[in-house]
Amino acid sequence: MKKILYFGMTENLGGTESFIINFWREFDNKNIKIDFVKTGDHLYFEDEILKKKVEFSPCQLEEKIQLNTL
Repeated sequence: MKKILYFGMTENLGGTESFIINFWREFDNKNIKIDFVKTGDHLYFEDEILKKKVEFSPCQLEEKIQLNTL
């Protein structure tokens, strides 16, 4: 079985979330398993995704911003 792990969805509805969820809704999951990386507390479509017994992989991101001043 092939596996796909989606990364990039957030708790806000935007273009990435819409594209991924539309693809996921139409996808034939008989030969491929799709899971999601969860970087925040909640994903916008999380309730719908959980109804289909999809797994979430939690991930903590650390943002490091370096400002260079002259």
